[in-house]
Amino acid sequence: RFQTLRLQRLFGFDSKQVISYGSCQFPTLGFIVERYLQRVNFISEPFWKIAVEHQTEAGEFCEFTWERNRLFEHQPCLVI
Repeated sequence: RFQTLRLQRLFGFDSKQVISYGSCQFPTLGFIVERYLQRVNFISEPFWKIAVEHQTEAGEFCEFTWERNRLFEHQPCLVI
């Protein structure tokens, strides 16, 4: 705010104009641009998941889970 008031007086800017400056603004803009470019350049890849369920003759139900969430190759999913 101090810088805005001083520059308005020195250079005759309109009092409604804001001169924005801050040591955090440039790095923050860099983060925003980096994230934007990640989104623009993102290429979706197909993936598969393994879900195994088993029900015993007695009616008990069991679900097997795998920590690895996604597989990017179809053949290993077929083998398992």
